[in-house]
Amino acid sequence: MRLLRVLPLLISTMSVADDFNFGSPISQCLNRNTIPYIDTNRDAAEIVNSAYKICAKEVSDWESEREVLPQEMRERQSKELRGFYIHMIDKRRAFNASKH
Repeated sequence: MRLLRVLPLLISTMSVADDFNFGSPISQCLNRNTIPYIDTNRDAAEIVNSAYKICAKEVSDWESEREVLPQEMRERQSKELRGFYIHMIDKRRAFNASKH
């Protein structure tokens, strides 16, 4: 069930690895501000936190769109989205390291 909520974002993120103009505004912005930093030594959580600050308008718009949802669901989705980006960076780094 949890995966079903994140699956559309996962698919759009995978699809935009080279094209940041596809997907929702929040995924476009977060992708633009996380994917280029995968090969750096910066902590994944630091990269994601920085991206969230840069994408504050898109995050705010996304929060507004979800106001009709129960508070618990909104909090869970927000936590899962942030966790997804951290996990994606960690996994891509591990994959890249295994290739060398």
